[in-house]
Amino acid sequence: MSEKKVEPKKSDTKQVVKKAKTHLASMRYGNPGRKVRIIIVTGEAGKTTTVRLIAELLREANFKVLEMVAARDGKRTFETEPGLLHRELREASRQSYDYVIIEAHESFLDGPILETID
Repeated sequence: MSEKKVEPKKSDTKQVVKKAKTHLASMRYGNPGRKVRIIIVTGEAGKTTTVRLIAELLREANFKVLEMVAARDGKRTFETEPGLLHRELREASRQSYDYVIIEAHESFLDGPILETID
């Protein structure tokens, strides 16, 4: 019986590499997702308003809150460069933020980056 060799798809390989980069970034920055509470707001419309409302409610309850947008510009995003998110989360942790609220595109939820945020 001959065995058929199955080659991984390029998209599978890209996902594995992206997942590995994400986990390495998390470890490099000391797993910052474990040190602050994170709220992620996604959707088609109303994300910014929702983020601001949540942040204001938390601030009124005397929590220190950082608001972030997942996409920096067209080339550098938290999705394309996982180190950006973990670096920002580490900085938020160092500055004793209680909550980080992230405004993100829906595709952010599909990526491996969420696996590194506990």
